[in-house]
Amino acid sequence: MNAGNLSRPRPNQEHFDLLPFIAIMMIVLAVLLFITMTMASLNVGAGAAEGWIPTKTQGTNNKIPILVEWDGETAIIQKPSGHRRAVLGKEVLRWLSSEGRFRNGEMREFWNEMKSQRNTHYVLFAVRPSGFRNFQVLASAFRDAGVNVGYEPIEQSKRIQLKMDKGRLR
Repeated sequence: MNAGNLSRPRPNQEHFDLLPFIAIMMIVLAVLLFITMTMASLNVGAGAAEGWIPTKTQGTNNKIPILVEWDGETAIIQKPSGHRRAVLGKEVLRWLSSEGRFRNGEMREFWNEMKSQRNTHYVLFAVRPSGFRNFQVLASAFRDAGVNVGYEPIEQSKRIQLKMDKGRLR
């Protein structure tokens, strides 16, 4: 055998083609992308809830939040003991009596409770777009009683939960 014959390619010599492996790799990537998009659509789609986690800061007065969802007419009060619904209506002038107390029994009870716990608790409002117009009147009733108020806008139909104590639902 001659050394010159080994270096020349032969026409019938076998070669290794990477095209099938690249095709398999592209299929695997497509399947992973499909799985990722499916999981994202399930988490962001209809029925998805938003969870709020209050943070505690060292050296500050850390009060316990009580979440109230406000849509401009109904307040859904989320407490560890359960959810309460207070329908106030859209007429702001009918919410409070001449003494400055809520006419709705559920809201009056919650307002009195928050007044008595104002040193340890605060009201955290999740305000929906339909509730922007009359929210400040509602918040002022709590502020006038010495209760701290926090608020955050939230989408109209988005469910929300307050998560406390290392992920436990509140």
